[in-house]
Amino acid sequence: MSSPLLSDLPHNAAKSHANNMVTMPHFNYHVSDFPIRQLRKLELYDVYREASARVKQLRAELSQAPELGAD
Repeated sequence: MSSPLLSDLPHNAAKSHANNMVTMPHFNYHVSDFPIRQLRKLELYDVYREASARVKQLRAELSQAPELGAD
C-alpha cells in the first residue's frame, strides 16, 4: 500500500535505486511580467542536473534572440 503523499507525486517521479526512495521532481517555469507576474510550467525533470542544463540553454537562446520593438 502506498503512502497518500507518494500518490500525489507526478507519474514519472524518479526512484533512487540505492535506497528505494522517491526523489523530488524539478520543474522549469516561464515567468511573465506583463500585465501581472505569472508562472507557466514549461518542463518537468527527474534530475536536477538535466533541469539546470535546460534552463541554461533556454537563457542562452533568449539572450541571443532579437529584442521586440528594436529597429
